[in-house]
Amino acid sequence: MKQKQSAVGKRLADTEAFERRFAIARGRLLNEEVLEINKRALVTKAAMRKYYNDNWHDERTEMSFRHILVETEAEAKAIIAKLKKGANFVDLAETNSKDLETADKGGFLGYFVMDEYPIRELEQTMSKLKVGQVSDPVKSSEGWHVVTADKKLVKPKSKFEDKNVQDEIRYYLSDQVEREWSDKLRRQVEAAITYLNSGKSD
Repeated sequence: MKQKQSAVGKRLADTEAFERRFAIARGRLLNEEVLEINKRALVTKAAMRKYYNDNWHDERTEMSFRHILVETEAEAKAIIAKLKKGANFVDLAETNSKDLETADKGGFLGYFVMDEYPIRELEQTMSKLKVGQVSDPVKSSEGWHVVTADKKLVKPKSKFEDKNVQDEIRYYLSDQVEREWSDKLRRQVEAAITYLNSGKSD
């Protein structure tokens, strides 16, 4: 009898665990679908044309950046100390950065039009860097960053009809929609956690 009850209990637990996993997976799929709908609604040809007219100047100055992301300010300062002694930024990024998307590329973030930087908390720091300069430790929601300006390019203005131009604008606008959507979800989760915690304290 005990074995039978144990088996029934295990099946119930497995069912509950499956339902939780299913609910999480369904929520992710719904979020992804809503995100794609938002992109289709907001990243239109008209929006791309407006961005081109407002931001595609006669000459476009782009800067490439690299960064190293670590857990603590002390780690970031230790990285900077090694760089001052002649260590190679790319090597340190590959061995120390916890940003798995860029670490194996030497911390390479890509090329960006001036004043349109990939990490909001780093905008002020990145805008002041000159090629070869290394920043002081900068804190973001992800941890502590050490950033360097890698290369600078000045490009003549391309026509809006250029496929590469449209692809770049579409990518940028889609990324903006995705970031805003992620920020919105994060704020909702934080608000829900705050609400639940306030209920527990009563």
